[in-house]
Amino acid sequence: MKNGKKLFFLTEAALGLLVLATVILMLQEQNGRNTPRISVILQNAQDSQWAAFRYGLKMAAQDQEVELSVAGTEGILTAQEQADIIESEVAFGADAVIVQPARGMEEILKKISRKVPVILVEDTLEEAKKAELAVIQPDQYEMGKVLAEEFLKDYAGGVEGKRIGIYRESLDSPAEQQRKKGFEDELKEAGALIVWDTSAEQQQQTGESLEDLPEVDFVMGMNDDALVRAGET
Repeated sequence: MKNGKKLFFLTEAALGLLVLATVILMLQEQNGRNTPRISVILQNAQDSQWAAFRYGLKMAAQDQEVELSVAGTEGILTAQEQADIIESEVAFGADAVIVQPARGMEEILKKISRKVPVILVEDTLEEAKKAELAVIQPDQYEMGKVLAEEFLKDYAGGVEGKRIGIYRESLDSPAEQQRKKGFEDELKEAGALIVWDTSAEQQQQTGESLEDLPEVDFVMGMNDDALVRAGET
């Protein structure tokens, strides 16, 4: 395993540890006891991009002796689908919820937070602000810079004139927008050219594939899932 990949894995695992520790602290402050069940609702929860994060959650749950439930979601959830899952988890005894929110979840999450503590993860800064909820996530801009740094190292900085395509899961994702900005800012002086910027979501809407886009020398995925999709195209 390359050092860059190992660093990303450990960072995501640490984020999982931090998120669960924060939720447990919130619960202790509210009721003075360790509560037994914390539910996690993520978009496409079993996807490989969440592997390290789930590992960190699991390790923290074992250490703190709490029950952890990760909802087995598949694909991108709508606000209503996610709301139904969260309400079901709370009804079955969840004492707190960790969630990567779908779009338009602000009011629903605010309502749920009156029942149990809610922590948001991933691309949630705007949602957290609107819902007045806590959010924990890595420095997305810095992650984009590190991606560019590792890319330049692999080619000894010799990418002048090379054509690059950027592939994301969603063009509207604040997290991926920040990663893209960090990547582009770090790459400015290298002389590479960003030819196109597209997403899996956009492709589903238009029916286009990467093969329909102008030819490039490199395709840069802004998350693990995007990287896998690009490789399959």
